[in-house]
Amino acid sequence: MSPSMNPWEEEAYAHEHACYVDSQQALFHPTLYTTHRGVNIMTILTSIYMRPNPRIDIGPIDTSCAITVCDFGQPNEPIIYANEPFLHMTGYRLDEVMGKNCRFLQTPDGASRSKSASRSEIKEPARKMRKAVDRRVETQVTILNYKKSGQAFHNLVTIIPIEVEGRMFGVGLQHDMDSPQ
Repeated sequence: MSPSMNPWEEEAYAHEHACYVDSQQALFHPTLYTTHRGVNIMTILTSIYMRPNPRIDIGPIDTSCAITVCDFGQPNEPIIYANEPFLHMTGYRLDEVMGKNCRFLQTPDGASRSKSASRSEIKEPARKMRKAVDRRVETQVTILNYKKSGQAFHNLVTIIPIEVEGRMFGVGLQHDMDSPQ
């Protein structure tokens, strides 16, 4: 393993590329992280890693984690970035999630959550997330979400607010707790 790539990057790189290009001084291998829709995921990951006074120990992360980025400067905090692991986990296509608030995962049909959704597996974690987003503080909850197929799953959601170039973003890291992985 190269000292310039962490084990997850090595695995991702080996999976994506037939040959290995040594990048001796790189903290992140440049071919694994790209700018997408104005979001430089390398800058986002670096901001998470370098954040002052982290409240939640998230351990090492890379783009093999399910990641969304929401723009806290826009009304309703829309998704402006979603990676392939997030799309794979939820079953949605990129064009189906872009511009939406992540609340759409709280109903089986992906529609906005109605007031009738009173299940404690949704209501209490959703309230905790809303409070954290409003206060721009880190939070981690397990919430009942739904895949595009309508299949329910328990989603461990970590929200990390970060500021990049004067803009506030909410980075969501998700993990399907019901997955056998």
